[in-house]
Amino acid sequence: MSHRLGWLGLLLCLLCAPSMAAAQQPPAADPAPDPVTITAQAGFDDSFRVGVWYPVQVTISNDGPDLQGVLEVQHSGSAAPYQQVLDLPRGARKQIELYGYSDSFTRSAEVRLLVADQIVSRTRLRLEPISGETFVIGVVGSDITLLNSLSSMPVDSTNASVSDVRVLHFSPEQLPEQVGLLDGINALVLHDVPAAQLTEPRLRALSVWLRTGGQLVVGGGAVADEQSLVLLAPLLPVQVGALEANRPLAPLAAQVPDGAALPRASTSAFAVSLKPDARAVDAAELVSVWPVGSGLVTFVAFDLATLRGWPSEPSLWAELLVILPRFMPAALLRWNNENLIRNTLQLPELALPPIGILLGYILVYILVVGPLNFLLLRRMRRADWAWLTIPATIMLFVGGTYITSLFIRGVRPQLLQINIVQMFEGETHAPTTANIGIFSPRRESFTLSMPVQTLANGERPDFGGQPSDTPLLWTPADSRFADVLVDVSSLRLFQAEQMIVPELRLASTLQRSAAQTSYTSSQGGVPSGSNPLAGDVRLLLRPRPIEEVAETVSGRIENTGPLALQEAVLVYGNSASYLGDLAAGAGQDVTINANSFNFPPNGTFTDASRDGLFNRQVLIERLFGGRNFGIAAPIPTPFDTAMLDPQAVYLLGWGEQSVLPTMLLEQSPQVSVLTLYIIQLDVPNPNGPTR
Repeated sequence: MSHRLGWLGLLLCLLCAPSMAAAQQPPAADPAPDPVTITAQAGFDDSFRVGVWYPVQVTISNDGPDLQGVLEVQHSGSAAPYQQVLDLPRGARKQIELYGYSDSFTRSAEVRLLVADQIVSRTRLRLEPISGETFVIGVVGSDITLLNSLSSMPVDSTNASVSDVRVLHFSPEQLPEQVGLLDGINALVLHDVPAAQLTEPRLRALSVWLRTGGQLVVGGGAVADEQSLVLLAPLLPVQVGALEANRPLAPLAAQVPDGAALPRASTSAFAVSLKPDARAVDAAELVSVWPVGSGLVTFVAFDLATLRGWPSEPSLWAELLVILPRFMPAALLRWNNENLIRNTLQLPELALPPIGILLGYILVYILVVGPLNFLLLRRMRRADWAWLTIPATIMLFVGGTYITSLFIRGVRPQLLQINIVQMFEGETHAPTTANIGIFSPRRESFTLSMPVQTLANGERPDFGGQPSDTPLLWTPADSRFADVLVDVSSLRLFQAEQMIVPELRLASTLQRSAAQTSYTSSQGGVPSGSNPLAGDVRLLLRPRPIEEVAETVSGRIENTGPLALQEAVLVYGNSASYLGDLAAGAGQDVTINANSFNFPPNGTFTDASRDGLFNRQVLIERLFGGRNFGIAAPIPTPFDTAMLDPQAVYLLGWGEQSVLPTMLLEQSPQVSVLTLYIIQLDVPNPNGPTR
């Protein structure tokens, strides 16, 4: 019995030994922290406009060994990431701006660091997509509640493609330096922005965005940085004077029908003097407006926060903010799945041989390999040679077919490019949209190189208009699509956008013979119930009646640059006047009458050429013809406008010079370029703002 108890005790000890040993071991150490940490914020206030580029602010630090890799943004459900080469030494902490794009209503994305194609670190992005029917107001400053009441602004949805209003707040450090990143914003409000944040690239992007149809609101008062107002002075409708105390607000309240009582009777505001073409909204000149290109600048002389809590604040801003036609070719072409190369290219190498030639070739082959071969061998009494002559004949025809295809398709790849350069008279920089195509006579992979920090998208070769699965890589030397596979006699398409300094330069002295609109002012200001913004616009609250008057624009246009402008056309509203070629250093007297109803074109357009590699006639029709980009757009637009501002005067013309350098690395392709210049001319309006 005791023997059995001993064995039982020994068995119990053996069973308990592992648990006792584990209890005596020290607790397991926590896993080592990730040496690379990433934090990121996408878009503006975590929001982005669908179909428009947006910024991604990334902060990345490294407490481990030196790393060299790629930082990328990958959207959920998207095949192609956007990547940037990154050198991250030990102990480094870097702030990097990436760019993202999505044409779907995705709500998440990832920022990832890849080293040797392996994910080292990642972070998740929360995204709030914004549809094309939302009017977006971006508020830049330190006050994250400023103008929040504008989300309840009255909307007139019967005259424009707008359904609601969204107010987004972001810091001055997030102001973009690329104009394409501002395309998703309808109105931008600057409040207490330090002068140090208004860098030259940001001011240039603001200026170009304005001229393409943006709307800028600049606030004043005691919180305004006076040095910032100095930097913004060329864009402001007034000369800003001294800050004055106790300026009455009652004249401003009079602009709102049935407005509520103001939260205060007076405030500090800057004294101002109106510039030519500027107009005061109220008799006290607290709010002033003027046009800049196709855009509009509003200067508020007092602190924008003064009216916080005023029940009529949304109604006041509904009187001031307008929906303007926007000329943004890159975003509009993407939104409509348009690529101008696909629509206008007349490349013989892409065409199939005529069916008659193919049938004749097959018939000859059948006759040679069959009856002729048989008759020849029978005549020679060498029928047993058929096993040699038939393969030889087949090889002969295969070789002939290959040689013929070389003559038809060529042996060199072709790099094709159609540029749209959007110029403004007096401006040195111009946003440019490049439609790029790669044609290859044989199946081959290429690396497409573009300038640094170019925003670019590609199309998949198997689905026209669908996004490419080839990543866009930004390097210190260029922007590139690597390993672009092009099949035999096929075409791969891309679209790029970048700011350039064009060599073409123009100067004009044009005048309008009469104003298009007429409003009666009283007592030096704009009376209650009148529209201070004369022109064909759509107020968010309601449209204002506009009295249209026929007019003529006339004067002289000079080509002051070194490049000739081919097939120039003057465009004003629905009228077009063909001018012909404008040589370098040459000038021409011009006259164009309003309401000629020959623009946009319908089937034909002036004398634009249909010959050559690119069909210029079709290109003009695709841009301004039956497809009205003013309706199919990623942002709210007036229903009755096309791509161009109907109140502006444009000069359209052609060139064949490369304005956005692109190349195929380690290749010597045949390069063909066509550039369409769309130049908005500076035409004074004798009656003030035209919008």
